[in-house]
Amino acid sequence: MRRTPDFEFDFSQFVDLVTFLCPSIKQITEFYTTAPIHTEYKEDLSPVTIVDRSIEQMFSEHITTSMPQCAILGEESGVSGRSDSRYRWIIDPIDGTRSYIHGVPLYSTLIAFTVDNRPLYGAIYLPALNKLLVGNNDKTFLDGKQMTMRQCDTIEDATLLTSSLGGFFKHRDADRFIELTRRAKCFRTWGDGYGYYLLATGRADIMVDAHVSLWDCAAIVPIIRGAGGIITDYHGHDVIGSDSMVAACPGLHPMLLDALTAPCESFREKDGTCH
Repeated sequence: MRRTPDFEFDFSQFVDLVTFLCPSIKQITEFYTTAPIHTEYKEDLSPVTIVDRSIEQMFSEHITTSMPQCAILGEESGVSGRSDSRYRWIIDPIDGTRSYIHGVPLYSTLIAFTVDNRPLYGAIYLPALNKLLVGNNDKTFLDGKQMTMRQCDTIEDATLLTSSLGGFFKHRDADRFIELTRRAKCFRTWGDGYGYYLLATGRADIMVDAHVSLWDCAAIVPIIRGAGGIITDYHGHDVIGSDSMVAACPGLHPMLLDALTAPCESFREKDGTCH
């Protein structure tokens, strides 16, 4: 297999490229909001629209033309570009398609740049809010201003978010997560990329997703780490290559994993809680 020649691509170039593409992403999302949009459903029953496909196509064409030495992985079209490259872009064109088709403005576009399968840079762009959050594992910026996750000492003081409750019943121990929602000071389903945006900008404390794919998490990792947070899978392992995602500030993250996975000494039959 041929090795892709090394090339320089720093964080400022990543930010410039994503910033350049944001107006086109926003234009595509706004164009299809004037009438009900046709929605198809994939084998896993997740929705997809012409908006998802149009954004992904626009992005792939731009990268293929401007950076032909890179591979591209898109949620809707798979791998394109130079498939054997060390350098790979990963895009989720609309993270929160259900929100988009229902007119809820909390959807986002997730873009990651990876080298040897490790996410170096990530971006969350919120077209409806016209906000761009970027991170490089060391620092995270919202519209040029550095962001830091807020510190929270206990689950009882935390704002807890998730994208959907359904995944916990299908993929995890739902009773444990429901108990976690009872312990948290505030629980909301402000999810998908928007939830991690809230964590990284200091507006929430915990985000848990029971089931994710690579395009859901690749862009999130450099942003949460850059904002001073910890992000792993359900068992504390690297989220890349796993199928779940748990993010919080350093002081809270170990408590969170324990609450989600540690054995219970007893189980209360009436309300299904561990104590």
